[in-house]
Amino acid sequence: MNRAFCFPSSRRRGAACKGRGPKARNKNKALAIDGLNLLHKQTVLSTSSAASSENSVSCNDRSMTSFSDAYFKSGSQPHTIAALEVPPVVQRFFDTIKQRYTEFLNYMKTPQYKTSIEQQIEVEQKRKSSLENEVQKLEKQISHLRKASLQQLKNRLGEA
Repeated sequence: MNRAFCFPSSRRRGAACKGRGPKARNKNKALAIDGLNLLHKQTVLSTSSAASSENSVSCNDRSMTSFSDAYFKSGSQPHTIAALEVPPVVQRFFDTIKQRYTEFLNYMKTPQYKTSIEQQIEVEQKRKSSLENEVQKLEKQISHLRKASLQQLKNRLGEA
């Protein structure tokens, strides 16, 4: 007997508890096993393909499978992007883009393209050097103005 759960507020601490006997426990255990067996049988019957239609009324699987075949077809879809028809306007656009791109690639292979790129590089290098010279001039002017303004400030403070 388990005495840990037998202490109502009106009883003494050391008094024995009258609990359920071993027969009651065995009876509850048998009922639990029977319930488990019944649940297992129902589950097996409802999921088996040989189940009667009466058992499948409560289960959605059978009713869903009859409609699912109509909506969902197994296998891969035959349509791919390459298999779809392209409208003629889009195809003409693709052709013009392809033609322009190949013309430009061919032009890039010519010596004229190389010389024009070299000329553009030279022009940009000259522009860069002139901008760097301008930056140096401006920095010199700024430093000169700072020195001059600092000198004027010192002169005014000395006069006062």
